[in-house]
Amino acid sequence: MHTLTDLREVTITETAVELYYAFQAKVLIRSPQEGTVQVQFLKVTDWSEEVPEPSYSVLLKEFLPLQAEERENEITVSIPKGRAVISKVPFGIRFFNETGREVTRSADTAAYQFDGWKSRISFQFSGDERIYGLGESDLNQDDVRLNHRGTIRPIWNKHLPSPSRLMIPVIYSSEGYGLFVDNPWVARFDFGVEKEDIWFYEAEGGTITYYLFLGQELKDLVSQYVELTGRPEIPPLWTFGYLQSKFGYKSRQEVEELAETFRQKRIPCDSIILDLYWFKKMGDMCFDRIAFPQPEKMIAGLRGKGFHPIVIEEPYVTKESRLFPEGDRIKVFAKKQNGETYLFPFWAGESALVDFTDPLAKQWWADQHKELIEMGIEGWWTDLNEPEVHFPDMVHHDGPAQKVHNIFALEMHKSLALAHEQNCPERRLFIMSRSGWAGSQRYGVGVWSGDVESTWTDLKKQLSVALSMSLVGLPLWNSDIGGFKGNEPSPELYVRWIQFGAFTPIMRPHGAHQNREPWAFGEETEKIVKNFIEWRYRFLPYIYSCAFETYRTGIPYMRPMVMEVPEDLNCTEICDQFFFGSNLLVAPVLEEGATSRKVYLPEGLWYDVWTWQSVEGGRTIEADAPLDRIPIYAKAGSIIPTLPVMQHAEERSWDKMTIIVYPGRNGEFLLYEDDGKTTAYKRGEYRTMLFSQKNLDGKIIVNIGAGTGSYPESVEQRTYHILIPGVTASEVRMNGKSVHSIKQEEGCLAFTLEDQPVKCEINVEIVINK
Repeated sequence: MHTLTDLREVTITETAVELYYAFQAKVLIRSPQEGTVQVQFLKVTDWSEEVPEPSYSVLLKEFLPLQAEERENEITVSIPKGRAVISKVPFGIRFFNETGREVTRSADTAAYQFDGWKSRISFQFSGDERIYGLGESDLNQDDVRLNHRGTIRPIWNKHLPSPSRLMIPVIYSSEGYGLFVDNPWVARFDFGVEKEDIWFYEAEGGTITYYLFLGQELKDLVSQYVELTGRPEIPPLWTFGYLQSKFGYKSRQEVEELAETFRQKRIPCDSIILDLYWFKKMGDMCFDRIAFPQPEKMIAGLRGKGFHPIVIEEPYVTKESRLFPEGDRIKVFAKKQNGETYLFPFWAGESALVDFTDPLAKQWWADQHKELIEMGIEGWWTDLNEPEVHFPDMVHHDGPAQKVHNIFALEMHKSLALAHEQNCPERRLFIMSRSGWAGSQRYGVGVWSGDVESTWTDLKKQLSVALSMSLVGLPLWNSDIGGFKGNEPSPELYVRWIQFGAFTPIMRPHGAHQNREPWAFGEETEKIVKNFIEWRYRFLPYIYSCAFETYRTGIPYMRPMVMEVPEDLNCTEICDQFFFGSNLLVAPVLEEGATSRKVYLPEGLWYDVWTWQSVEGGRTIEADAPLDRIPIYAKAGSIIPTLPVMQHAEERSWDKMTIIVYPGRNGEFLLYEDDGKTTAYKRGEYRTMLFSQKNLDGKIIVNIGAGTGSYPESVEQRTYHILIPGVTASEVRMNGKSVHSIKQEEGCLAFTLEDQPVKCEINVEIVINK
């Protein structure tokens, strides 16, 4: 491959450094935001220059001013919070963080190489450097893990052979940098396989534009990536409830009986999801009114009981569907070389593929949602949108299949966003998608891990996949609880998957032609599953506040141990336990027949949330894990707000809360509230309250800050029931006045503060018995 050696010209402007290599490339160095360096390579000749195409993913920004100092064979480019040092001949580049430490450098003589359309960027590994990110690797492989070093990772989203692969070209290094390659073409990363001390990214086409993030910790790097590609939206509150699905519910009668059973059994549920039986032919985008007569009444009835209907859709339109003739006539499908619609055999019937890179196709597909939105459908399940079947000779509006394949799902998401913008602009968009790309998070997208096997092996793999997905801007993750295909899961496997799913951003069972309802595996299983679903609803304030943090910073709900405790080298490879938010450490049970498991607790004091017992960390413990529970620990200093159990997320207001204060060190928690439904939060219509605790000699001071901000329907008064594990007290004072409702509840100090104005600060002083 060719390298950059024939430097002819250097141009330095207020916002860019340009290096021109004759008959090779022009290199541009710029900074779109603090701590981020953009490096772009444009192929050139003496009479032409490659024109970069607009990004599908990066939000357009003005480049920041930079300072450049040129020496004989070197240019130092200083940006806010870092610098890059460029070697002129051959081209090379080193990156330094704001402390002056070198975090990475390009490989010697191979910083950028090209051969025809193919391009490669290469970097030097440093010592025991670890690589995180990328998303969902192929679950068929054995090397599904958090650290990608020593692997080859294709950037080509696919489903067949199942299960899915969803890889986004963004990585984070333990050395303190991240890198996002803004190129949708088919590509691959090689993390030390070809050469042990070198990693590289190689694309089959397109412009190589990469963004290198400089930061001290993984959280800093993820936040920079999200700032560049867009913040994850806050989904509707109900999406954090329990969402019931299977393949599939075949009639209106079955759906209505299902809804009634949930309410009769008092098992909370917020959505019933309809798989592909709701329509006759794939691509119809309307109800089969024989199986689902008067669907308007069915949906109204479901919504009246607190259910939010979700329907599946696919990017394929079968030739027999009602929409095919119109789509073919206005040419919104992928085409043959001669411009005709590309028809192909498919398991759903002879089909065409909607070309979502075509603005007309986006609008046409958005139009098909109008009636469904008016009917009351509240969520969209976009399946098969890798796309599952995609032929290399297909022609799209934006280019060949090799170029548009990876961004196809993103462009489909944009079509659904257009439907909402035109028909219900105030309603939050929620899409559950099998595929996505950088930027999908801007459109309310949550992803799931595809058609996984109902096996313990696949359950284990879900954790690594979930944690890697969380780092690439798509934190609203879930899996098919119980597994999708293969043999029916045992009651034990179903329970253990439910317990894991209760601490993922979306809790949704699903299976192929098998029941996945809580009562489908016997009374004992139903009791355990109901308990974990109820836990989910109690923790809604905690989960929803995590959603706000994710929206503001990009820091995900599910966090690898290394993200929360980066200073602890024992956490660098752990991927069978994780943090849910910043306060809860969750260790799912992943072995058949296990009644205990090893859990690593970082330094400090931890509380078993089941027993309230405190445990010293800095070690691995053997934690009890009978079938009805999994190890969950709250770190000392945590404050966890909870609610009474509800049958659905909107059943009642948040006027009564239990606040669990885990003592042992200072800590705080920011509670977030809004209307749970509309996009008004983007205009500032929400409220936050800061809860904090300080541990002084013989006292615990709990402060409930005055609520900041407001939104329609927000409560003005709230009753707080305070629980403090492992503590007894001689006196409790609120704002200087004695509290008389002190008692002990199952190992906790408990007291209640009735009907407190949320706009007023509350200061509680607990005098501890020694």
